[in-house]
Amino acid sequence: MKSLKINISLTTIMLYAMFIAMFRPEILQPNVQVVFRIAFLGLTLIYILLTTNIREYWNVALPLSLCVFLSSFINYKDGLLNYSNFLNGTLRAMCIYCLYIMFSKVVKQKGAHALLVYLHRLLSLYAIISVISIFWVVRDQNGLYFFGSKYTTTYLLIFYSGVTFCLYEDRIKQSLYYKIKYLFIYLIVGLSIAYTGCVTGIVTYAAFFVLSFAGDQIKRILTKPHVVVLCMIGALLLLLSLQAVLQNELVKDIIINILHKDMTLTDRLRYYNRAAFVIQNGNLFWGYGYASELMRSNIGLGTNLQNGLLHMIAEYGGVTVIVLLISTFYLTRNNFKTAYWGMYMALYTFIIASIVEVSYQLVFYSILFLVHLLQKDETAGYYGIGVASYSTKRRHFSVRWKSI
Repeated sequence: MKSLKINISLTTIMLYAMFIAMFRPEILQPNVQVVFRIAFLGLTLIYILLTTNIREYWNVALPLSLCVFLSSFINYKDGLLNYSNFLNGTLRAMCIYCLYIMFSKVVKQKGAHALLVYLHRLLSLYAIISVISIFWVVRDQNGLYFFGSKYTTTYLLIFYSGVTFCLYEDRIKQSLYYKIKYLFIYLIVGLSIAYTGCVTGIVTYAAFFVLSFAGDQIKRILTKPHVVVLCMIGALLLLLSLQAVLQNELVKDIIINILHKDMTLTDRLRYYNRAAFVIQNGNLFWGYGYASELMRSNIGLGTNLQNGLLHMIAEYGGVTVIVLLISTFYLTRNNFKTAYWGMYMALYTFIIASIVEVSYQLVFYSILFLVHLLQKDETAGYYGIGVASYSTKRRHFSVRWKSI
């Protein structure tokens, strides 16, 4: 019989509450969603205040969280952002900050492997609900699935795939049985993403799968912090040469005949052409603030600028983007450990998606924090699934996990 034995602590329960605050059901009314997020985030914050020493408050997530908050606060103070968006921007900043603290608490108490196990259990549930909502539940009138749009749903499924690969990489390489299991999961997730009609999701998830075959030499290159940051910047600079790239006959054939899209990339070229106007008419340093109606009005064609860093410059300002890039460099500068390549796969998948989507959201920050904490943990190594026990210097707990 399949067995699972994990001691669930209050820290773990608060970690789950944190995730519920981040990824709440989109079937709820917007006002109910805000109350939902405040309630669960409030519980997490109270726990953090009661159990965290003063030095833990000063962490790598603090500068980024402050920038996100200041962007909304400055624009709200100047009358350019309404209260609802200011509140949501503040909650977004708190989510980023609390997320890092909760991740680090689990690693400190039980080790990196435990954090992966807990996240895998939670994300497995999210993935199952997401797949069911894609295939068997009709989307609502706004085109939303249980946890949000096709993009949000895709990002959650990629996150799940990254955590799964982290836990099972060694077994997948050694066992035909686990290879078949992994391929089965990959196919189910891939078909689910394809069924949503998210072309970006299909392309990026294919890239995720290709990265799973990377050799050690490629892994060592891609895990260097300056390479990660340069790829993020490159995803922005690629827009400057996008027109020339789209003139290539092979690219045209792929877009029109394979992806069945028009050469404007579903109007993205119009967004990019309007980006300079949008940014110049906002606050270059602090942006428009979270989900600003003024920014949407200036874009004129949609709700965002369809590129990760480009949209961040407009929404949160140049200061926040610089802080994000510096934070990314710091968070990815630890020594490379093969066991956690799955998180780098997910990280690069989001960077690729950022070329044509706004993928630098809470899931991206979760992956970035995991990349840092999994490698930072001195007690962590690869233990595989089915390990009898796992211990750290601080606490011992047992794990029996025998199947995906």
